[in-house]
Amino acid sequence: MDRLKQEGFVSRARGKGTFARLPQAPQAISANLKGIFENLMAMGLRTRVKLVEFGYVPAPPAIAEKLKIEPGATVQRAVRVRFHENIPFSHLTTYLPEEIGRHCDERELSETPLLLLMERAGVKVSAADQSVSAKLADPMVAPLLEIEAGYPLLWVKRTVVDQNDRPVEYLNALYRPDIYEYHMSMSRVEGENAALWSPDITRS
Repeated sequence: MDRLKQEGFVSRARGKGTFARLPQAPQAISANLKGIFENLMAMGLRTRVKLVEFGYVPAPPAIAEKLKIEPGATVQRAVRVRFHENIPFSHLTTYLPEEIGRHCDERELSETPLLLLMERAGVKVSAADQSVSAKLADPMVAPLLEIEAGYPLLWVKRTVVDQNDRPVEYLNALYRPDIYEYHMSMSRVEGENAALWSPDITRS
């Protein structure tokens, strides 16, 4: 019962008893896969962020492969937690090639969306390769998102490229699914042998 009270599912009053209640949660943030960069920019402007870690580190092999640089090359690594209505909902780890990262400092990363900072630095972002999966919160991430270790999270991995198809950012993001969701409109398309579902880029 103490656990249910802590999570907001019941209220308890001395001499009266225990009563079920619905936990108060902020309205979920929905991100549409159409116009992904515009959505990311808008979300960055209407939420606040806390910079948890910042520095320049040697690129691990997996990150170097994503950014198409030599393993061990210097990259900017930043860890941020984003808040919606004062509740943390995302844990973001970004890697930038050093020559791009040097255009923004800790203060700017705490105040301005990263995509906007890259545009100001002359980087013309044109496309991204993204995958969406699921992951359990580990003991490092869980306290920052105010959840328990083992809580299921939405896991987004994204490589952003410029107009020359050069990788300019790699993102590893974890989202609380009770606050954040992805939305996609789809249409039935007649294939050679059957009708298939396909993303509909004409609808929001």
